[in-house]
Amino acid sequence: MKRRKMIMKKLKHQLKRHSFGMAIICILLAAAAVFGGFSVFAQQRAEQSVTNFQDRSQETLFKNYIYSAETVKTVCDKYDLDYDTVTVDEVFADRDRLDYTSAVALKLENGKKSLLSDGESTNIDTLEIYLNEVYAFDGGREIIEEACEKYKVSAKNGKISDFTVKQLMEIEKQAYETSPHPH
Repeated sequence: MKRRKMIMKKLKHQLKRHSFGMAIICILLAAAAVFGGFSVFAQQRAEQSVTNFQDRSQETLFKNYIYSAETVKTVCDKYDLDYDTVTVDEVFADRDRLDYTSAVALKLENGKKSLLSDGESTNIDTLEIYLNEVYAFDGGREIIEEACEKYKVSAKNGKISDFTVKQLMEIEKQAYETSPHPH
């Protein structure tokens, strides 16, 4: 019995001596549990958000997407699609329609922009920066210079609208094939 009391007394003494450290450990464990719970919650919300976005894209009308009404009308006329009911997924289900849409948007919505960058801008205000950003590489300038030579367009003073939609599709195809994207 004495031995038990001595052990208990030692234990109480040890607890008092280390109570601050144990309190810190308990607080850290509780904080880790709370933050871990929030992390799992945030991940589940993010996954749910992506799923909801994917579900909505099936219902999003093409006319309500990011392109101008003129671009949407041009694409719908070319492929005989109903302007008022066609969805984004229906338009982009076909690679040719996706490429055509991109080229038409470049010509109609960005036609006044220059072909080559002066190296100072970081905005997407030239065809070169657009290609480099979209295809995640630095080969836009070379592709544009080759296209300018081929189609007799001034690389220095030319504008995106100087190319036809078909030529812009070829330029984008070349950028896609040249870029490090998986093919």
